Parts: sequence; structure tokens; C-alpha cells
Amino acid sequence: MSILPLSKKVIMWLLIILVAILSYYAIGQNGRFNDYKKQMSLFELKEQKYLETIDENGSRLIEQQQIIMSQDDAIASGLLEIEKLKEVNSQVSVVTNTIIDTIVVSHVDTVVQEINGNAYLKLPQQYTFNDEFINFKAEINKVGLSVDNITIFNQTTVTIGKEKQGLFKPLKPVVKIKNTNPYMNTMSVQNVVIEKKTNLIHDKRAWGVVGIFIGLALN
Repeated sequence: MSILPLSKKVIMWLLIILVAILSYYAIGQNGRFNDYKKQMSLFELKEQKYLETIDENGSRLIEQQQIIMSQDDAIASGLLEIEKLKEVNSQVSVVTNTIIDTIVVSHVDTVVQEINGNAYLKLPQQYTFNDEFINFKAEINKVGLSVDNITIFNQTTVTIGKEKQGLFKPLKPVVKIKNTNPYMNTMSVQNVVIEKKTNLIHDKRAWGVVGIFIGLALN
């Protein structure tokens, strides 16, 4: 076999391999763009939708579907804030407020005077309220009501995983947040899970395609 035909054959196969790699890369880029559009479609009124329920113990449960995208896309979309971290796996942002229902603190060791059928409280008077979710102290004096040492207890659990949707249906990636304090009211929830991108050099599937074409070229 002459050298010239062999060179043409090698060049032809190199061009085929190059076209195959570029096509594979283009298909991957198009797939990532479609995934990005799919993830952004989960937004409603520029906020991620979530479902909040209350269990039998009074704990508030928040469930939200995962937003999965690359780190660059997450930063560009304003979903990810990075300070000193180099690699981020996920980030969950929750905005809450505390709404406390009417709390009645009974009089204990207080002096109430009856004058002309009306009850008058002798000042100053101190009050203390304690339960498993909120503690505070208060005092009523001539100036007014003073409340101090307010302590609100809450345990937040964030779970990122997948849940079953039914028989023969794919697992649904979700973020679940649990607040044990029933006074905690969720205003908004935002999450993003970073999808690790594999570059072309470390992509095993791309090199598998290259190997197939090289094998054909050598036969």
C-alpha cells in the first residue's frame, strides 16, 4: 500500500472524528440549554413555587422541586450567591417571618384594687411567659409595657433528595424544609442544585466515540 492513499485515509478519518466530537458537543450544549429552559419554567411570577403543610405535631413542612443547573447558569440567574467557596453543591434560601397568635399571661402575685366597681392594677407588675416555642418577660409600669428577653425556639431541617411519584414514573427531585416552630411562617423559598459539568477532555462518552472511530480507521 502506498503512503499517499494511507495519508488520505487517515485524514478522512480524523475529519470524521472531529465532526463527530463537534456534533456530540453541540448536542450536549443544546441539551443543557433545553434543561436550563425547563428549570426556569418552574418559576412563577419570578418566584419558585412551593407547598407548605402542617403535620400532626404542628410542625410546618415546606416542599419544593429542585432547580438543577450549572454553577455559571445559577449565578447568571441570580439563584446562587458565592462568597469564599470555590465549589458549591447546592444552596437553599428561605425567607420567614414570625407571627405570634394572642398570648394570655395570667396574673400571678399581683395586686388588683377595686374602685367604684372597676379593677385597677397596682404598678409596676412583672410577667413571665414560657413554652416550648417562645419565652419572654414583660413589665407594666407608669411609662407603659416593656417586653424583653424574647427567645424564639425553632429547629430547621433541610433535606435534598428524590421522592416517588408513582409506579413507572421517574423520581422527583425535591427540597424539603421542616420548621418545628408553628409560629414560623414561610414567605418564600428558593433553591438551586449545582450540576457538575464534564468538560470534553474528561468526558468518557466522548472518548468512547473517538475510540470507536479510531478502531474503524485501523481496520
